[in-house]
Amino acid sequence: MPSPSKSLWRENLTPASFIILASTGFVICAIVIYWIIFFNTQRTLYQQTEQQAWVRVRQISNAVSVQVETLFTGLNYSMIDMKNNYELQNNAAFQRAIYNVSHSYPRGSITQISIADAQGKLIYSNIKQIKNDKNAMYITDREYFQVHLHQKIDFYISSPIKEKFSNQWSIQLTKPLYRKHKFIGVMILSLSPNYISQYFQNIFDNPIDVILLAREDGTYLARSQYQDKVLGKMLPKERLKLFKNNAQNGSYEAKTGPDQLQRMYAWKRVDGFPLIISSGIERQHTFAALDNAYQRNLTYNLIGTGLLLVIVLISAWLALQRQRNLAMLVQQRRHFMYLANEVPGGLFQACIHPDGSLSLPFTNPSFFELHGIQPFSEQNFKLDYLTECIHPEDMPHLYTVIGDSLHNQKEWDVKYRVICPDGSIRWLRNHAKAQIEEDHGILWHGYILDITQDEILQETLRQKEEHLRLTFMAVQDGLWQWNYITDELKWDKRCYEMLGYAHNAFKLSFEDFLNLFLHPQDREIFMQQLSQHLKYEHEFRLEARLKTADGRWLWVELRGKVTQRDASSSPTKMLGTYTDIQKRVEHSHLVKAVLDRSNSLIVVTSAKHEILYANERAAKIFHLPYGEQKTKISFSDLHKDDNTNEKLIELFNIVQQTGYVRDEWPLYMYNSTLNWFDIQGALLDPEDHSGNAIWTLNDVDARHRAESDLAKTQQRLEALVEQFPSGILVVDTSIGERHHTVAANQMLISTLQLDLSLNELIELPTHELEKTLYRVTGYHLNLTHNDLDENFKKTIMLTDGRYLEIENLSLINSCHFLGQCWIFHDITPQKERESQLEILASTDALTGISNRRAFINRLAIELEDISKGLTTSSALIMIDIDHFKTVNDTYGHAIGDLVLKHLVNILSKQLGKNDLLGRLGGEEFVILLSNTNTTKAFERAEFFREMIISNPATVVNLGMINFTVSLGIYIIKQPENSIENSLERADSALYFSKRNGRNRSTLWQESMPKNSKKI
Repeated sequence: MPSPSKSLWRENLTPASFIILASTGFVICAIVIYWIIFFNTQRTLYQQTEQQAWVRVRQISNAVSVQVETLFTGLNYSMIDMKNNYELQNNAAFQRAIYNVSHSYPRGSITQISIADAQGKLIYSNIKQIKNDKNAMYITDREYFQVHLHQKIDFYISSPIKEKFSNQWSIQLTKPLYRKHKFIGVMILSLSPNYISQYFQNIFDNPIDVILLAREDGTYLARSQYQDKVLGKMLPKERLKLFKNNAQNGSYEAKTGPDQLQRMYAWKRVDGFPLIISSGIERQHTFAALDNAYQRNLTYNLIGTGLLLVIVLISAWLALQRQRNLAMLVQQRRHFMYLANEVPGGLFQACIHPDGSLSLPFTNPSFFELHGIQPFSEQNFKLDYLTECIHPEDMPHLYTVIGDSLHNQKEWDVKYRVICPDGSIRWLRNHAKAQIEEDHGILWHGYILDITQDEILQETLRQKEEHLRLTFMAVQDGLWQWNYITDELKWDKRCYEMLGYAHNAFKLSFEDFLNLFLHPQDREIFMQQLSQHLKYEHEFRLEARLKTADGRWLWVELRGKVTQRDASSSPTKMLGTYTDIQKRVEHSHLVKAVLDRSNSLIVVTSAKHEILYANERAAKIFHLPYGEQKTKISFSDLHKDDNTNEKLIELFNIVQQTGYVRDEWPLYMYNSTLNWFDIQGALLDPEDHSGNAIWTLNDVDARHRAESDLAKTQQRLEALVEQFPSGILVVDTSIGERHHTVAANQMLISTLQLDLSLNELIELPTHELEKTLYRVTGYHLNLTHNDLDENFKKTIMLTDGRYLEIENLSLINSCHFLGQCWIFHDITPQKERESQLEILASTDALTGISNRRAFINRLAIELEDISKGLTTSSALIMIDIDHFKTVNDTYGHAIGDLVLKHLVNILSKQLGKNDLLGRLGGEEFVILLSNTNTTKAFERAEFFREMIISNPATVVNLGMINFTVSLGIYIIKQPENSIENSLERADSALYFSKRNGRNRSTLWQESMPKNSKKI
């Protein structure tokens, strides 16, 4: 059977309830749709991110493949040059070629260049001298040697091996050597895998991304990460299947490498070489940002959805609960009426309507009984019915309280008397609280209690308190009374006056006294004594601090005694007094602050030099009892040193004669250490020269020691400045208006070649010193600036050709500016070395023209100008001396070098301002003609060829040496911007000239094959 409350709830369901339930269902459906859209959006973002990652890794593989192709192409050309020189038995050219190769690439990239003969015996190494003895090394078992021995392969890349000489991993790049079509050995160039690995590592920002270089058979050549764990090994078989078809590139995803991380790989074959580049980016790192955003959005959406569901469900529950509450309200009102009739006091509701009328919506029977009037209904209510029974003397106060409550819309609590029908007086307490109604009326809910007996008791108690107060007024103590049962604490007028309040300024409870007036540090001892008194009736008397009206603390003496206990001996009332002891406590604290809390050591002595008193600091330092001394101790007994005793006696005599003395002297402390003190003595009574004296001792030991240490530090600093290997000048703007120099050294005078002594330099006014430095250096130095952020370093050239580096350092300690330190370095030798190194790095040692590296750098700039449209087209002319080997064989290499220099001299005189001549190696030269076209380039090439024919080299004692050259011409146009392609095509045109009769110029054509072997 359903409960009455549920039945009432069902009966009071409204259409609004069904609307709320329907709205709740709609919100839940909307949330489900939102989550479906959310997950679809995240799936789309994940797919887009994955596509972008694949594009990125493929682009990296393509770029690295081009770089690796460039590296191996350059090494192939270099080995061709060395191979030709070795086959022609041109040892000098061979050594120069090795030198050029070794210095054309970063240090450590090429670990060794070696040669083995046809039997596999190592006969040459550029890092170790090969001896023909029984310890000769053979490489017959090496893979690359067997390949060249049995196959016609011009260029071979081996698996990484450890070299027998260097004991390092290396990749062997090899070429077969032939002489008169007979196999005579193998040339080996050892390339360091670490060099390639280091280049790969610089490509990726994420250290766990990887790039690997492998042969087409799967052998590892280099890897950006964990290279030491994969060298000598091969790629997994399932990976090799991807490379066996004719595809040039591809991609895959797998857990690979020693770290077994999931990566996205893209691979590409290296054009022209049996190599494969594979780049992999770590999958988890790639999707980390997206995953974090997804988790964050998922968390926020879950929280938002949860909050929305909670709000919707709570709102629906509250709306339905309201229907139930409305049904229960009727029943509760009925129960309330039963309860109101049984309350001993009177209950009422008074309402002031917006039109100003007054009514009593509710009263219980006791309301009328307490006022001694007949009951009336709300419709028959008149204010006169109540006012006629109230005592006339209480009406003004009653009107004031109710009027204030009406004006401020707050509760009232008022006592008044009513005159009963039999003429007796009854005291009533009326309490009501205001409530604003929806129609802006004011409704008071209140009660009335009969307090006649309480008022009679209060009047009796007031009379007794007045009598006691008059008694305490005579002694100026405050009287207090504590009701243990009600926790009420009452003060008399004197208690309020002590703390700066008007009489009865506020009501007070014992808890308020503890929290608002009693000092927190006195609370513990107060509660201890109070507890002992309440339990065992011990004396309750203590000194404590109470807070005054202006926030100060007043020292009082609290005394009290329990005056009333109940049947179980529990206290019910306690009476006590406050006594103002502020002046006495202040005087006591003053003495303690002066003597005991002083930073000085204070000692009082008698005329016989006996210690009478020692403050806390003096007692600790001299190991004495604190305060007044109970035993006689002579001040001289503390110091067994004769000099100290004599000094103390002297001070005692002076103070007794003059009344005051002051001096500094070291005294022994309790730990036998000597400490300097500032000693001041004075008579306690200036009129009594044989009386007691007070001594004040201040510790000045740190100052004495600091002064001593400062002198030593100054000497060390002067020695350091003088021995400094550069010129030093220290200035301080705070020491004077004209002279700011505080330190300098002899090296400064020597470096600047000043005609001054060191003392004259330091004494020189600052503005004169600045002028002197300007005359020497040609640069104005502001020696007195005090900008903390203006430190600088500047290099200038003096008039005598020397280079001077001037460095300025701000001297700062704990954010305080101390001055400026100027350092003058003579860096002339360093500048000369830099200039020599710059020339050596960019010129050919034999001819003095640009070397291969410098020429390629200039060619790169030219290609960039063409790509930007700054230059329309340019030309490369490759030049090679015909039959130059015959010149060397006939006249010797020294004469061959003269021929090369003669060729350079002829060509250099015919070049324009923006043209460049460079030597690529051996007898091979190249000319860059900037901003020219095909016709002009061919005409210039022919002009160069004819000039060389008409100007043979003249050698002393040998006469004239005639020689010719072959030329290959390539026109550089946009968008062809590859250095390698440009040089390769010019080289192809050159060797077309050599294959077709020599002593001619050839313009490169598309139909010309790539040059793979020189003629």
